[in-house]
Amino acid sequence: MVFFGVYPKSTNELVALKEGLGKYALNDTSITIASEYSTYLGSGFRVGFLGLLHADIVRERLKNEEGVEPFLTSPQVLYERRGEELFEPYMNLTVFVPSIYVGNVITVCQKRKGNLLDLSYFQNSAILKYEMPYSMLIKGLSADLKSATSGYASLDYEISDYRPADLVNIEIKINDVSIDVLSEFAYRDEAPYIAREKAKKLKEKLPRQQFRQIIQAVINGSIIAREEISPFRKDVLAKMSGGDRTRKDKLLEAQKKGKAKMIKTAKIEIPQEVLFSLIEK
Repeated sequence: MVFFGVYPKSTNELVALKEGLGKYALNDTSITIASEYSTYLGSGFRVGFLGLLHADIVRERLKNEEGVEPFLTSPQVLYERRGEELFEPYMNLTVFVPSIYVGNVITVCQKRKGNLLDLSYFQNSAILKYEMPYSMLIKGLSADLKSATSGYASLDYEISDYRPADLVNIEIKINDVSIDVLSEFAYRDEAPYIAREKAKKLKEKLPRQQFRQIIQAVINGSIIAREEISPFRKDVLAKMSGGDRTRKDKLLEAQKKGKAKMIKTAKIEIPQEVLFSLIEK
């Protein structure tokens, strides 16, 4: 299954969202629903679907039949923890493609941690069989294959088993406040790049405040990336022409202390559109 955080874009739609999901779950036992709360998105639900297409169908039904336009967070697969080790689902993937695109398909699948099991040809077509982490399917594998084959690739897959996964959790903090909906598991070798990209995007998209915003991407307690957004600076000396230098220094020092206090007491406000742009793929 693929799991999403499903939240209403308006708190007024929470009840309608709950009723709509509940109604669909009565007729579709493959849907699983649990309550979930995010510090930044508020109350919502953790919903399990049978793949991306299933999730998209339910989202469209909620919009067209219930008048609710829900927001879905990044899809996540269900990992299993056995002791200290994490296990991830693997799939057997079959790709049908014109033979002239075989090289392109192999290149894409190798980058996606795929292991080629079989390659066969029939006239001008080819069939490639891979074993691959299921998470790759929900992270854009289909779009990459379509792009690499001019839209000719067709895919089929089935979950095979669970295998050990070398995963780490990427935690995003702003002024030491953890942003829960931006945290995610990533492969250890890819995590530093993902962490740096998230920090950069936040710096680009977050509005400036009256206080400095320090963005940190943290993995296993270590800061992997750090960005900083400078505050608006009020010119406290604007009305002073000339005057005692000591008095000016006192005003600047008072301003500095005030901003330091503001960092400690101010609530981090992240506009929903910023969160959506970072979460949505």
